Amino acid sequence: MEDQVYDRAARMGLGDCSSLYVLSDYRMEVVCEQVYKLRPAALVIDSIQTMSLAELNNPMGSPIQLVECCKCLKQLARDGMAVFTIGHMTKNNQIAGPKAMIHMVDVVLRLEEDMSQAFRMLRADKNRNGSTAEMGVFSMEAGGMRAVEDLSAQFLASRSTSSVSSALTVTMDSARPLAMEVQALVTSQPPQSQAPPIRQPSGVNRERLGPIIVSVLHKFVLKLHDQNIVVSITGGLQMREPAADLAIAVAIVSGYYSIAVPRDMVVIGEIDLGGGLRPVKSLDTRLAEVAKLGIKSAVIPKPHYPEELTKLQRDPRLQGLDLLPCTELLEAMRIVLGKRVGQRKGAGTRQTNKGTGGRGKHTKSKSRTTFEVVDIADDETDEAELAGQSDNEEEEEDEQGEPWEKEMDPA
Repeated sequence: MEDQVYDRAARMGLGDCSSLYVLSDYRMEVVCEQVYKLRPAALVIDSIQTMSLAELNNPMGSPIQLVECCKCLKQLARDGMAVFTIGHMTKNNQIAGPKAMIHMVDVVLRLEEDMSQAFRMLRADKNRNGSTAEMGVFSMEAGGMRAVEDLSAQFLASRSTSSVSSALTVTMDSARPLAMEVQALVTSQPPQSQAPPIRQPSGVNRERLGPIIVSVLHKFVLKLHDQNIVVSITGGLQMREPAADLAIAVAIVSGYYSIAVPRDMVVIGEIDLGGGLRPVKSLDTRLAEVAKLGIKSAVIPKPHYPEELTKLQRDPRLQGLDLLPCTELLEAMRIVLGKRVGQRKGAGTRQTNKGTGGRGKHTKSKSRTTFEVVDIADDETDEAELAGQSDNEEEEEDEQGEPWEKEMDPA
């Protein structure tokens, strides 16, 4: 094992490592004895589940062995040296062993690996001396892990050339903003199919995609009951907050109408069940992240107070960024994709036998019932016309019924 460590250090260019000592032993008593002899500046135990005390009859890795070994390491730390303990993880991404180990240490760090990218995410689950709202990003290279300074720029460097079915947003991972690209694929389901439409998320919370985002789009923007929808976050990342709702909705509608989203535009906002947009936290930090990437405009939820919008407009980090506040989902859609969104007819919309998107009115004829496509903006006028038509039909029925009533009166 010592030779393997030395060879790896030589490959990473760390020199002869004359100050690095390696001990291959699982007995905690031997480890403590050698540590007190050498008095190193730092001690690394890999891993705590493989250590044991001879005075205990419990097997290696049992809760009692783990707790007692941690107590020994805690005493070493009190004597003035830094102690790093590496632990195993369960299949549920939890630290293996009793919770008492977590209470003994000062800091708990989690190193996550992204299988689709050469990145390692370092997060803090516990920190007695600082904040846990921090995240470190590292890239795995031949010489070891290197810190990644501008992760958003790397993600956007490989952005697809086509902006159809694609939208840019900014999510917060701990206290770090990350610019992400959301892509959506929308296809019509065959008419003869009896299976429910597909709702397949990748990197998106399934509980928000189907029940919330697609349902709100179906009610307020366009009909999606017969459309298969696949949503993906490029780069293999995970979208863990509702601030990306608007970007997901824009990508879906863009794919449905085949309308391109401006490449220099970012969309941020949470969608509520009433078709409105809700403000998100750390909006200034998100906008500052995309402003330095050359983004020119941002569709955002309208702040509750006018002074909040004024503060954003005067922020020196956001110079050159055009802010487009919106209160409704349909309003944001028409700003990004044009005024044709939400209409049943017009150039650029998809046509089906049952009509597409928006809401319409039914008109009766002697032979059949037809469906007339109208603009959502004319809803109030349409309702008034429908009310007038129903009143006229009732008057005609009353006039036709009067002779019958007169003939029946003498009887």
